[in-house]
Amino acid sequence: MKGGRVFITEPLPFAEEAIKILEEYVDVEVSRVFYHVVPPEKLRGCIGVLAGDSIINKHSLSEADELRIIQKTGVGVNTIDLEECSRRGIYVCNLPGVNAIDVAEYVVGAMISALRGFFRMDRAARRAAWDERPNLIGERLSGKIVGIIGFGNIGRKVAYLLRPFSVKILAYDPYVEEDVFRQFNATKVDLERLLRESDIVTIHAPLTDETRGLIGREELEMMKPTAILINAARGPIVDESALYQALKNH
Repeated sequence: MKGGRVFITEPLPFAEEAIKILEEYVDVEVSRVFYHVVPPEKLRGCIGVLAGDSIINKHSLSEADELRIIQKTGVGVNTIDLEECSRRGIYVCNLPGVNAIDVAEYVVGAMISALRGFFRMDRAARRAAWDERPNLIGERLSGKIVGIIGFGNIGRKVAYLLRPFSVKILAYDPYVEEDVFRQFNATKVDLERLLRESDIVTIHAPLTDETRGLIGREELEMMKPTAILINAARGPIVDESALYQALKNH
């Protein structure tokens, strides 16, 4: 007899082997649809949940009387009602650093793509607009000032991957010691200096009450008119309305 039921909130093609192992010990239900918010009936009778990006809020947990653990497939736990889980005695686990190098590689690629204008090049090539070539040269990454907001696993890997590009790195993270910045050839600065001096700003902070709306109207106005902003963290760290107005008025 198996030891309970586990609900997986969405298809996880990268975890098929792990799911097969799990099925040897428990009954596993893999959702075939994506739930923005997990309905409570899906957690009824479950002892565990393997959670992707779906929200698990207080209502989701209202019938989860047997639930013991929620395991995130990534790092961020902002989609889970931690207070309600604590009240119910449910463990919430994440995987720090599991995709840090993947995100870091994407961010460096996004920097090069934005500077070089790869998408504009692609559209011009598809139109056979060869006369546009002089305007599609773009800019080099080498020599730029890169500002990294949040110097945890991902922020540090971004700094590491940038080493061959001869960039100057400014970093902001009030919870990281000075010597850690030095290990990655980064200069520890406050947020205002980072925003005012950086050619590229990349965000790698968790979403918390402190970081929600961290980049708002005033912060966007501090940035260079030509600056590139990359947010590979959580969307609400940047005030969307302020960002819209900044782009509209640029």
